[in-house]
Amino acid sequence: MNTPEYKFISYSASLLASACLAVAINGITWLQKPWGSLTALLESLTELTDINIKYLQACITDVEDLIATNIAQLKQVMSKTMAASTNKLNCSMAANGMQNQLDTPTDVQDVIF
Repeated sequence: MNTPEYKFISYSASLLASACLAVAINGITWLQKPWGSLTALLESLTELTDINIKYLQACITDVEDLIATNIAQLKQVMSKTMAASTNKLNCSMAANGMQNQLDTPTDVQDVIF
């Protein structure tokens, strides 16, 4: 278990599940449907689970921080992978005597279905 994930050991399973649910609902902007606001959603969750709203808010913050950290790390890995792939493609094309331009349309409007 990584250090950022270690803090989740102190949360109960129902608290962590409720926090993840709230983060997911908030992330997909489903708040405009039945409850209207994050506060109303949290109140509904605390009623259903009998969890203190302060604990729920703290857990939500931790889950959101973990997600933000993971997204930042993923972006770094993806940019390094893309740079390496582009470099390999350019080397391969140069070795085969091909031009550096691909025959891929540069605009979606150029694609004929």
